[in-house]
Amino acid sequence: MNSCKKCSFSACSCLAAVVAIIVGVAVGALFFFSLLPFIQTIVASIVLELGVWAIAFILVAQILSSLYLPNPLRDCLCSGIGCLLAGAFGSVILAIIALSVVLTPYSIISAVIVGLGALFFTLLIISLISFIRCVLCKMCMRD
Repeated sequence: MNSCKKCSFSACSCLAAVVAIIVGVAVGALFFFSLLPFIQTIVASIVLELGVWAIAFILVAQILSSLYLPNPLRDCLCSGIGCLLAGAFGSVILAIIALSVVLTPYSIISAVIVGLGALFFTLLIISLISFIRCVLCKMCMRD
């Protein structure tokens, strides 16, 4: 009774990409019009820490996935590692950029940096949720 279609890892689906783009554009626009004043250091630091923790989680999951053969962790990692890595590394890189420069409202460059950071962070969160859902589903569907 192993149904792989129910447990598919779909973090890189069109819906996830559209949601990430919408969130990125919305956060960038809100920052441009100075409606998100505390995004500079507090949020960028949190995104940086979560991105580093996500990269560490991916590395530990890779190591643990090689322990035994019928492994739902490995199956879910192999099917969606691209979006997990893109979200994690994109979040870390853009958080470092956001912490390195002075982000000022009404600046297009600052709004683009903040918007791209929100896009990659949203992709990271969607990918992690989809990955955990995939692992739990495959563990529960196991005979």
